Amino acid sequence: MAQFAIIRMQKFQVSDVQGIQKHNQRQGTSKSNPDIDYSKTEQNYDLLNDQNLKYESEIKEKISEQVKRKPRANSVVLSEFMVTASPEYMNSLSAEEQKKYFEKSLEFIQERYGQKNTLYAVVHQDEATPHMHVGVIPITKDNRLSAKDIFNKQELRELQEEFPKHLQEHDFEIVRGEKGSEKKHLSSQEYKEKQDLEKEIQLLDKKIDGKKKEFIDLSEALPQGKLDVKVQKEIKTEVKQKLFGDAEVTKKETGNYVLAPKQLKELTGYVNAALAVTKDYERLQSTDLVKENKALEASNDSLHSLLMNSRDNYTKLSEENQILISSNKDLKARVADLTLEIKATYQSVKEFVKEHTKSVRDFKSVFKDFADKVKGKTSEVREKGQLEPITSEFEKIHKKEVRRERDNELSR
Repeated sequence: MAQFAIIRMQKFQVSDVQGIQKHNQRQGTSKSNPDIDYSKTEQNYDLLNDQNLKYESEIKEKISEQVKRKPRANSVVLSEFMVTASPEYMNSLSAEEQKKYFEKSLEFIQERYGQKNTLYAVVHQDEATPHMHVGVIPITKDNRLSAKDIFNKQELRELQEEFPKHLQEHDFEIVRGEKGSEKKHLSSQEYKEKQDLEKEIQLLDKKIDGKKKEFIDLSEALPQGKLDVKVQKEIKTEVKQKLFGDAEVTKKETGNYVLAPKQLKELTGYVNAALAVTKDYERLQSTDLVKENKALEASNDSLHSLLMNSRDNYTKLSEENQILISSNKDLKARVADLTLEIKATYQSVKEFVKEHTKSVRDFKSVFKDFADKVKGKTSEVREKGQLEPITSEFEKIHKKEVRRERDNELSR
């Protein structure tokens, strides 16, 4: 039985936090993770919190308390550890032993990265293998937000070395994975897709084995070698009467053969079995099952080859997906920066108009005209570019500001 300690860390930006919160706290039903058994969700627990948290507000609060410099829009604000063990080992532990395993794992993480920086420790019991998600805000000892400095290559190597040692000290018969292994850690989604592919191959293999057995059973019903059927020729006897003397008796072969009932039944069975084999063979040759799995029928080596090719293709797609995710994060950061610039521009223009108008009424009139011109210009540019009409960021800010001023006037 494999007894490997498993600890994996992923970095997340503030734009990712809400999705992490929903997954960890089971807020809503996941369509992308069919392995969740919601009838067991009530067995999940958080070792650090009695109630659900709002991750984003908690993270921002802790950062504002400890970090002086304002983080960039694309900064890593959360480092999440996924802690578990080999499925066979983890499922062999009792509920109390599992809880102790997770408690000692949390103790290790907090000692290494700071108790006050640890936000949650959610244990999921409603999936195939119990596991824990531990959220750590990557704040350095000198109060900087820097996941890059904390989780460098040396630290990640030591993490894999020290984690199983810590568990061994608390009586868990656990070891680290293969040192220096070239095997790549798969994400949860990659692991699930790999399992689905292997299950599909196993199912096809069973279907092929079933058809082979059916073919063999039918073949065994046929006689081995040349079919030897002993039959008698049909002979017709004719009697021709004479006026004088004995009748003339003539025997002639009719060209037919005579079968006993037993022989007929046996021969019919052979013919029917042969027809069934021929018909099923022709059907199998014309089905996708045979066409798609001729390589699989040879041996289990061909199954392994198919799995390797699929894994390579998936790795390639995964790498392309990571590039797209990175590009998307950069775009989100750029959008956030542009939004801040638009807000600053709006306030600057507003202050400028205020300074150059004589009364509040004049100010509102001039600024409304300016806002309408911006709206019209934006619509014109989008129309020329054949873009879908939307509410611009400047217009959103203006509407929000108008509502705020109206509410202030009403409250007076």
